[in-house]
Amino acid sequence: EEFQAVQKEQYELFAAKMLSYGRGNIALGGDLANKEDKDLTLTSIWIRMNDKMNRLKNMVIKKRSNPLDNESIEDTWRDMSNYAIIALLVGKDKWK
Repeated sequence: EEFQAVQKEQYELFAAKMLSYGRGNIALGGDLANKEDKDLTLTSIWIRMNDKMNRLKNMVIKKRSNPLDNESIEDTWRDMSNYAIIALLVGKDKWK
C-alpha cells in the first residue's frame, strides 16, 4: 500500500512539473522521431540524473548541508525516480 501511495505522489509531482516546464523541456526542442534528437534527450536526462546523484552524494555520504534548504534528500530521490520513468518513456517512443 505504501508503495502505491508513493507512486501516486510521484505521479502528482510529475504532472505538476510538466505543467510548469512543459513536455518540450525534456526533448530540448528536438524531434524525438529523429534518432540523434532522441539520443541527445536521453543524454540530457542522464546528465540531470547525474546532477541529482552528486547532490545526494554531497548530502548523504559527505554529510554536507544543502544550501538550497527547500530541496531535501527525499526531493532529490523523487526527481531521480521521475527522470528514470521519463527516460523509459522516451526509450519506448511514448514521450509525445
